[in-house]
Amino acid sequence: MREITQRLQNYPNARFIATPSPTIIGLDASGVNIYIQSKEGGSLEDLKKYADLMVQEALKRKEIRHIFTNLSVNTPQVAIELDREKACLLLMSILTKFLGQCR
Repeated sequence: MREITQRLQNYPNARFIATPSPTIIGLDASGVNIYIQSKEGGSLEDLKKYADLMVQEALKRKEIRHIFTNLSVNTPQVAIELDREKACLLLMSILTKFLGQCR
């Protein structure tokens, strides 16, 4: 793990975090999780491109049997602004209708 982390530190424009893979009963637990973070503020598409490139290069190594990325840039992102005061009033109104007077 230390060796992987040290090698990944050679990329100044990215941040990598390597952690041991969690043990799952029935599966080989000899893996490593690697997290990639852009330090340049690029787009998600750029991050996906480099993550895929890293996977392609890793697959060329005989000691790596399986590697993948679960980064998806096609997943919709939603931003929500919540007015907590109005939400609380609305929730209290709904609760009152279904449960009677709330204390």
